[in-house]
Amino acid sequence: MTTIAWDGTTLASDSQGSGSFIYENGPKVFEHNGCLYGIAGDREAVEQAVRWIKASNLDPSSGEPPNLQTENVGGLMINPQGECFVFEKRLIPFEVSTPHAEGSGQRFAMGAMLAGATAEDAVRIAIELDQESGGTVHKVSRNDLEFRALRKAMME
Repeated sequence: MTTIAWDGTTLASDSQGSGSFIYENGPKVFEHNGCLYGIAGDREAVEQAVRWIKASNLDPSSGEPPNLQTENVGGLMINPQGECFVFEKRLIPFEVSTPHAEGSGQRFAMGAMLAGATAEDAVRIAIELDQESGGTVHKVSRNDLEFRALRKAMME
């Protein structure tokens, strides 16, 4: 699976994809419409979920989410206020406390963050301990979004 971690400022993930073999899959965290997202699971389900997220912003009033044919999909959404939400197969977000981690390396990442590690360092630790997490660490930060919003406002 993967490790996704949120520490209140940064959303980080590993980059390992896996199937019948392990391969470098790339970033699992992204920004869309002022929210940060981290998502993992079966490749086809992740692609369907990302399309739904980008079309709906996880708003249930946007219509019926896709019927994902797997239990192995989920992730985190961080809204512009920094509130953390978990979503799973039905793509319905529910709020959780910060810090928070999801995926197969969740326990390792949570332990690291509760001991003072950043989300980025927590994912690095999970990569060392969780056989289903690996590759490099990718991250997006609320600070990046705030800077972009400020720059955009200044240019208008």
